[in-house]
Amino acid sequence: MALTAIQKENIRRSLDGTGVNLDQASALLTLILDSLPADIETARAATPVLGVTVTAQPASPEDGDKYILGAAAPYTGTSWATFLQGQIAEYTTALGWVARTPGVGELFSYTDGASPPATHLYVVKATGGFAYETLTDL
Repeated sequence: MALTAIQKENIRRSLDGTGVNLDQASALLTLILDSLPADIETARAATPVLGVTVTAQPASPEDGDKYILGAAAPYTGTSWATFLQGQIAEYTTALGWVARTPGVGELFSYTDGASPPATHLYVVKATGGFAYETLTDL
């Protein structure tokens, strides 16, 4: 992705008096911008979850709420007590809580409650138990 004339002028103004070379800064920014679309698209393709270490079944879930059961069992709650580590717990108004084992390569995103919040991207490396890996913080 090439920088526009306006972007280059904004960079030049930002660098004025810093001693940083405009061409080098432009080249670096171009590399960064070229890498963003893939990361952004990957994050958009990931299924969002509300938690990754929750062990207690939420009392007032909303339709579509999802959790990675990443913490060690036992899980508490009428439905969650039967679920296994590594599964995805999802609430639907039609069925209540259901658990499923995610497929290898499936992506999930979780935005933590930190200040400022960070979004963590998880990929399933293997089936049959907890085998997620944090890919990146976006």
